Amino acid sequence: MCLSTRLLLTIVFLIFSLIARTQDNFFISPQPKQINVNQGTFKIGKAITIYVSHDASTETRFACKELSTEIERIASVNVSNNLRKASILVGLANDHGIQKLISKSKLALKDQDRDEGYILEILPDKILCTAYSEAGLFYGIQTLKQLVRAYGNALPALTIIDWPSLTYRGWMDDISRGPIPTVDFLKLCIRKMSEYKQNYFTLYTEDVFKLRQYPDIAPADGLTQEEVAELTQYAAQYHIEIIGNLQSFGHMAKILANPFYSELGENSDILNPADESTYKFLKNIYAEVVPSYKSQFFNINCDETFGLGEGRSRQMASEIGVDGIYAYHINRIDQLIKPYNKRLMMWGDIAVNNPGIINKLPKDLVILSWGYHAAESFDDAILPFKKSGFDFMVAPGVSCWNEVWPGMQNAVVNISNYVRDGYKLGAMGMMNTAWDDNGHNLFNNNWHGLIWGAECSWNPLPADSQELAITEREVRLAEFNKSFDKQFFHHEGITSVLLGIDSLRNLHVPGILNEWSFWSDVTDFRGLDTTEEYTIKNKELLTKSEILAARLNKILKEAPENSEMIDNALLAIKRIQFTAEKNLLRQQLFKLNESRNKQGSDVYETEYHELIADAKSHLEILKTKLYEIKKEYVELWQRENRSWWLDKNLNDYNELYTSLTEAGNKVFIEPQHGMQNRFLEVTMISLFNEGHIVYTMDGTEPSANSPQYTDTLHVSNSCLIKARCLTKEKPGPVSEKFITFHKGIGCLQKLNAAYSTYNAAYAAGGDMGLLDGLKGTRSFRDGRWQGYQGQDLDLQIDLKERTSVHKVSVDFLQNSYSWILLPKDVEIFVSEDGINFKSVVQVNHEIPRMTNETIIHNFNADLKNINTRYLRIIAHNPGPLPEAHHAAGNPSFIFADEIVVE
Repeated sequence: MCLSTRLLLTIVFLIFSLIARTQDNFFISPQPKQINVNQGTFKIGKAITIYVSHDASTETRFACKELSTEIERIASVNVSNNLRKASILVGLANDHGIQKLISKSKLALKDQDRDEGYILEILPDKILCTAYSEAGLFYGIQTLKQLVRAYGNALPALTIIDWPSLTYRGWMDDISRGPIPTVDFLKLCIRKMSEYKQNYFTLYTEDVFKLRQYPDIAPADGLTQEEVAELTQYAAQYHIEIIGNLQSFGHMAKILANPFYSELGENSDILNPADESTYKFLKNIYAEVVPSYKSQFFNINCDETFGLGEGRSRQMASEIGVDGIYAYHINRIDQLIKPYNKRLMMWGDIAVNNPGIINKLPKDLVILSWGYHAAESFDDAILPFKKSGFDFMVAPGVSCWNEVWPGMQNAVVNISNYVRDGYKLGAMGMMNTAWDDNGHNLFNNNWHGLIWGAECSWNPLPADSQELAITEREVRLAEFNKSFDKQFFHHEGITSVLLGIDSLRNLHVPGILNEWSFWSDVTDFRGLDTTEEYTIKNKELLTKSEILAARLNKILKEAPENSEMIDNALLAIKRIQFTAEKNLLRQQLFKLNESRNKQGSDVYETEYHELIADAKSHLEILKTKLYEIKKEYVELWQRENRSWWLDKNLNDYNELYTSLTEAGNKVFIEPQHGMQNRFLEVTMISLFNEGHIVYTMDGTEPSANSPQYTDTLHVSNSCLIKARCLTKEKPGPVSEKFITFHKGIGCLQKLNAAYSTYNAAYAAGGDMGLLDGLKGTRSFRDGRWQGYQGQDLDLQIDLKERTSVHKVSVDFLQNSYSWILLPKDVEIFVSEDGINFKSVVQVNHEIPRMTNETIIHNFNADLKNINTRYLRIIAHNPGPLPEAHHAAGNPSFIFADEIVVE
């Protein structure tokens, strides 16, 4: 039998075995290690008695109260210390009566599984729930609660022996990028996650912990020591530990932006390890923050320290190297925190990829391996931690950041495979992450990913071959989704709809679920897809999303549990629909703009005025929908969060509303391709052609006293053009465009590489995008950057005649997180015939491939007045994303804007 045949038979066997298992998964999550089916059912009548020993601990009684509360949904409950009168028996294995039952049933847990393991035996006449620890007993009761929730008053007879695979199973919530949850909401999260046997959580903190010594750092709604103490005590009842967390190196921009602390910075984002005042500052902060947390662990973060050794610590770097500086800083922090008897945790992206650091770090560090892409294997990301000898945890994520709705499918693969490979390679545990990068994220969006993380960390998927692993994950996910519906919503069929929202990405409308697309200006035509196919896709998206919304609204009427997540999903659908409708209106406005070219024709008057009337109507509809979305967002925000940051988010809504209101009177400043008689022609129009356009070319604000635009402008030097439309009602918004005038405008001979089609904005307007006199901003989505993925930028310029060229320069953008890196170098060639080229200069740089901030770097080549007609520019791609990147190994982008020939 050949290998492929054996593999096929193995997969078929696995599928059938898993299908059989799915029928008997009993809606328990996380899935237990061992389930044996007994004969019969256990019936819960109108009343039932639970045995708890008279000398049971407070923890046992609390767990029993949890069970009683669940059963009281369907029956009255009496708690007794008389074992014979009870039909549900709850207690630790050292309880005398329980001990006899365990012995009689011949049930046991292995010694190594007793810390959090439990035994649950359901027979027709009684239920036994026992464990060797309070935590184990609590988890056994959570499983029994789930069975009551799933089966009501007729529980299937089962014997379950269960224990966790990973010691530490928890989640992290980012509270420093916008939303700060209320204490009540955090308590709700603790209760929910404890039901799925999570045992710790941590709050990622930069500047929101209220400090007595530095009262000007945290917002008024910041987290306090008293709140941490309250949460710690509350969580302990649920066997959840709260781990302290304070960013201590990078991501310090909000603190360093305060002028009273700016001198502590290496740059605007990271602390300066060469200044002793940094450690005085940290010591004072730690004195307030660290003792507030009772956990043995404390996360100092220290990730993404881009620019280290290049600012105020440059001299220190020349003496001991950047690796030495980083290790020095971690050891200084360790010395500051050790008196509090804490064990440090930190993100491992810097240390693990710099061998010079590893051996200099404190040996008891716990290193966090993180990555958020949907890889089929994370061995390469984890093995360096394994080989380093340090204890480590894996940190996948729920894929919620910068998204209107979480990337649920991405999160499923990321979490399951990262945890699987981490467990295989010896990880201590898992930290499932929920970041809030753009500040608009709502935590109630994330329950599927969070609870899938609980599923995977208690009982990781097996380390099979890739084909079997994919099959196992898909079947396990199907089981989990059924359990998630039953346990979280107490209702069937909801998870498939939530996944359906995520699957709207598959319609390939670029950015349709991204926050940036929702906030984009309706008059931003850069990179606009004007094809009929794009129209069809957006309309199809509206149809499919409406079906999803109808299903969710129908379900809401049936009063499911945790309906907050459904409310959030409905808001997400409205935001997605708003974006799709804005895409269609943008196409319509573009056609209106294009129709201006027909002015004076027979078609013009009718077509143009019809387009204006239609556009105005659609703008008003969008404005109304945006207002409804805004009001609903406020309500959902207030369910979870304090008031801090909400005003900033609402201002985003206000600005978007204003841009819709002003769309018709926005002035478009349009340089024409190529030069005429050594002039660059520039035209200006407004969409609705109401009022008249005034402009300036010296950077001043245009007013009624400024020149009125009547005909094409002729530009012969670099200048900043500003323009606005003056109407009877009020002046329109100011538009501006900086024209970089140079010899190469419009002189493209040939593109030898293909720019990315991943997003239409990455074309910079088309083939001529790098020679049109326009430069890009710090946003790579602004439609002015031309992106090349996994390949070099390579183009040829024809100056039309032999020309004296003394300088060629080109800007490149780096946004490491978004896969965009600077090129390795830029090489300039010259030619006499446009066929045979000779290299004349190569421009290099020393900027690290991983930077936290967006960088625009100018590659400037001095050609020393060389005479040539043809130029060729090659920017060499830097290769795959580096190991420190969350998507390491994937092909990187390079983004270029204007090539300036002087």
